[in-house]
Amino acid sequence: MISAARVIATIKVGNNPTDIAFNRLTNRLYVPNNGSNTVSVINSNINKVIATVRVARGPVTAAVNPLTNRVYLACTSGKISVINGLNNRVIANIRVGQAPTSIAVNLVTNRIYVVNSVRSTVSVIDGITNKVIATTRVGKQLTFVAFPYTLAVNSCTNRIYVLNTGANTLSVLNGSTNKVISTIKIGSEPSSIAINIKTNRIYAVTNGGNGSIAVINGRFNRVIATVTHLGDVGTIGINSVTNRIYAPDEDSNHVNVINGRTNKVITQISNGISPRLVLVNPQLNRMYAATSGGGSSPSRVSIINGSTNKVVTNLRVGLGTAAGFVSIRKNRVYIVNQVSNTVSVISG
Repeated sequence: MISAARVIATIKVGNNPTDIAFNRLTNRLYVPNNGSNTVSVINSNINKVIATVRVARGPVTAAVNPLTNRVYLACTSGKISVINGLNNRVIANIRVGQAPTSIAVNLVTNRIYVVNSVRSTVSVIDGITNKVIATTRVGKQLTFVAFPYTLAVNSCTNRIYVLNTGANTLSVLNGSTNKVISTIKIGSEPSSIAINIKTNRIYAVTNGGNGSIAVINGRFNRVIATVTHLGDVGTIGINSVTNRIYAPDEDSNHVNVINGRTNKVITQISNGISPRLVLVNPQLNRMYAATSGGGSSPSRVSIINGSTNKVVTNLRVGLGTAAGFVSIRKNRVYIVNQVSNTVSVISG
């Protein structure tokens, strides 16, 4: 029952945790601690930190290749730290461009992609040799703020999508040639991107004006719709099974539900206090809308029933939600609390 969902653990990690990545084959979680220059390794079977790994200065985002058991940390010092998941040791520090932010892995090709915000480039890393094999110029990136969700990879089509936060465009890279094959205008103030692999649709959040989402056909690299008047949109969630997109509006305290077939808002779910992040369990058709919290007020996670579009329960977590992850197989939700330096574990 959804109503039985509860916080089953609060795990202390390092200072200023900013992201989370999961290895589904080993059941390990990796949390970069930006203020400690470390990564907390969590055994999700027992919900305990089993190792703290020192990495390059300023880790901000993380990605995992579960097939090779390698963990990649983008660090603001201009390096990618590579951890061997077998022994939790750093095996390489790869120099890329200045101020890397987003990072993603193509599991099919074993290539790692990193956005370098200062030079507005993407570094392509060979996962076997841990060497940069290409540096591709994309559109202008804003350097005064880090956007962790501005890069996405479709392993099925071998296409890489980069939000150009300073150019109001989206660059599409061909993973075979590492070349930009299309630059798409998407609207002002782009902030995050997500892909529905099943429909090959890319959703780019733009927060200029009243907030919108540009919907891109991944086959033709064209904007086929723009969903407008969504407010101050945070990090969206996609249910690939029901083809529903969930866009949290921090200003109006609700979550917009978009039909992926019609690209229309079909309802708005009241979430109470500034939702900033939506996580999805497509197997159970449950959504988890996390608020940012503020001051000494804990963040809150609202659990939404996707069949009724109703909030069925609210749970208190830590302070300052920064990121999260859903383990479908384990039916667990992990919330990174940036201010309280913890990870909350929700069952159900």
